[in-house]
Amino acid sequence: MTRLDQPHLRRVMQRASWSHAILVSIAFEHLRDERITHDEALEMAAIALLLAAVRREAQRLADETDQAANAVTVVSRMTAIQQAGQIIREVAPETLLVLPPVADGVRQLLAGITVRRSVLATFADDAVAMFAELLGVNLVTQPLHAAPRLAIGRMFGAGLADMGILTRRSVIIVRQSNYDTYRPVMTEMYRLNADWAFWEWRSSLDGRVCPACVALHGRIFPVSQAFRHAHIGCRCLPMMRRTDRPSGQTGEEWLRDQPEARQTAILGKRGAELFRQGEIGIADFLRLRRHPVYGSTWTNGGVGYAEQRAARRNERVNA
Repeated sequence: MTRLDQPHLRRVMQRASWSHAILVSIAFEHLRDERITHDEALEMAAIALLLAAVRREAQRLADETDQAANAVTVVSRMTAIQQAGQIIREVAPETLLVLPPVADGVRQLLAGITVRRSVLATFADDAVAMFAELLGVNLVTQPLHAAPRLAIGRMFGAGLADMGILTRRSVIIVRQSNYDTYRPVMTEMYRLNADWAFWEWRSSLDGRVCPACVALHGRIFPVSQAFRHAHIGCRCLPMMRRTDRPSGQTGEEWLRDQPEARQTAILGKRGAELFRQGEIGIADFLRLRRHPVYGSTWTNGGVGYAEQRAARRNERVNA
């Protein structure tokens, strides 16, 4: 059995981050007082090193996410200007394009960095907390409350899944930076070059679309109104229109034409039943909520919220 002497302790603490070095020192203190065995102390040290490694990896992922989002923001702005210009020329070929000021792009980039870094600031801490819970360790109140042997086995399953969660969060942040740049630039190009026009909220009407996006699909806005309040992960886009009429079906019309299985997938079982019965409409699911980082966003209020809105509407009609 390996003897846990002071040099060994120093090597462990040098490799661990400061917060996890505390966990190691507690383990050795309890070992000295014969409250835990050598094997248990080694397992505690292993957990501390594992959490330190998780912190380093999560911080690396956060840094790479920030860099990728910055690059995406620049490319997305250029792409939006180019594609909006093509759309404007198709609608109004005589238009001499006016481009947004460069200063607007700088302000947009800086604003995106500020918002994004407020999200990424807790990335490493969130990762450590997530893995500590997985390992059965409470770093605040009960640092020795652990089940290491069980935890090591779970690391290859749930632990890898948790790293997958962090990676998906990173992808969402980069994708959000793309859309948060692209959509406002599109509507700004419309405003600068065709102030007489409108833009239409167009949703990705597929199996992954949410009720809020279905409700907004086909709505018409003046070009003076920027594309706002899209929820996290929203894939909707503003499309230029000459008139204030939608280019095709509204979201409500599209959903009523869908098979019951798809209606249920989007609205849930009870929501789909009430929708088919005419008790609620798709707009009843639309709720504007305050997000702590991204501001007000359109979200799916859920079937309970939809029922409440429908009930209030009926009360006003019958009053």
